[in-house]
Amino acid sequence: MKNLYKVDFEHVDVLIIDESGSEWIRHCIPSCYSVGVLKIRGVVPYFRKMSFYLFLFKRVVKLGIKYKALISAIIDESKPRVIITFLDNDRLIGELGEIFPEKMVIAVQNGMRNSGPYDCVKNWNSAYRYPLFFGFGDFEHELMISKGVRLKKYYSAGSLKMGLFLSKYSQKSDELNKYKDVCFISQYRRSWQLSDSVADCLYSKMGNDIFINAVSWAERKQYKLSVAMRFGRNEKDYDHELRYYQNYIDCKNVIFHANKLKQMDSYQVGFDSQAIVAIFTSLSYELFGCGKKVLFCGCANHDFTKTWGLERNFKRMPECVLLNDLTQKSFNTKMDALLRMDNEEYLSLTEDARSYYMNCNKPYAHEQIFEIIDNFCKS
Repeated sequence: MKNLYKVDFEHVDVLIIDESGSEWIRHCIPSCYSVGVLKIRGVVPYFRKMSFYLFLFKRVVKLGIKYKALISAIIDESKPRVIITFLDNDRLIGELGEIFPEKMVIAVQNGMRNSGPYDCVKNWNSAYRYPLFFGFGDFEHELMISKGVRLKKYYSAGSLKMGLFLSKYSQKSDELNKYKDVCFISQYRRSWQLSDSVADCLYSKMGNDIFINAVSWAERKQYKLSVAMRFGRNEKDYDHELRYYQNYIDCKNVIFHANKLKQMDSYQVGFDSQAIVAIFTSLSYELFGCGKKVLFCGCANHDFTKTWGLERNFKRMPECVLLNDLTQKSFNTKMDALLRMDNEEYLSLTEDARSYYMNCNKPYAHEQIFEIIDNFCKS
C-alpha cells in the first residue's frame, strides 16, 4: 500500500522526477532556476489544491486511470519548463515527453546496461520513447536501437557522476600512485548468497574467486588491495559484506573502504589506485573511460557471461583488459602485464573501447545538460 505524499513545492522552472539520484541532477541545473524534486517511489504524490484535482480529472478522462495521468496533473499544477530524471529505464519519462511536447524532457543514464534477462532494461522495446537521453557512450545507443527504443536525440555524454568527480573531486589525488595499491570493486549482494538460482550462484562464486585471486596476487607482489565496498558503514548489509570477504582468505594486506556515496569515496579509491579489478560494474567502466587500468573479470567464465547477457559489454574491449579464465596463474599474468604496460601504450590500445563504452571527454555530462537547460529556459 502506497502512502499519500503532499508535494512540498509549487511552481518551478525545473522538475526532477524521482528523489533517488536527484542530488547529482541538481548539479546540472543553473542556480537561477527554481527546482522541485518529485518523490515517486512508494508514494502517491498530490497537491492539496482544487486546481490540481481539476487537472487530475481532465488527465484521467484523456489518459485513463493510469500513473502517467497523476504525474501529468502534477506537471500541470507545478508548470515546469524542464523535466529531468536520473531514472533512465522507465517508460514514464518518454510518455511525458509525448504528453508535453512543448517542454524539455531529459533522461540521464545512471548505470551500465546489458542485454541480459536480469538487467533493469530487459523490457526495452518500441514502446519506450526518450525525448533527450544523455548516455554513457555509443554502446548504450546501439543497445537501445537494437531493442527498438525510439529516441528524439541521444547524447554520448559519459557518466554524470564521473564527470562531477573529475571536475570537482580529483584534486584530492595529488599523491596518485605514490603507494603500491590496487582496487577491487565489490559487487556483493546478500541475496546472491541466499539464492538458489543459477545466475545468482554464478555471480556469488565469481566474486569469491576473483577476490581470492586478487588478494593472493597482491600479497605475492607486496601490494595493498583496496576494496571499494558496495555498502556504507551504517547500512544493514555492511557487516555481511565485510564477513563475506574476510571469511574466505587472510585479509592482512586488504583495506576495506565503506561506501560513502555523497563523498564519492569509491571513485576516489579507484582513481588513486594503480589498477582496478572488477567483475562487471558501472564504476569499473567509468574508471576505464577516464583512462585507468582496469582488469575486467566478468568474461573469464563463459557460463557467467552468457547467463548475464554480457557478451556485448566486452566485445569491443582489447585483450589486455580481459581476464581469460579464473585460475590464479591467468590472473597473475594479466595483472603483471597490465601494470608493466606503459601508460601511453595502454591509452592507445584502449582508446576505441573507452570512447565506445564510456565517453570521458569535456564538456562533461553535467556541463552539457547545464548549458542545454539554460539555453532552453532563456529562449
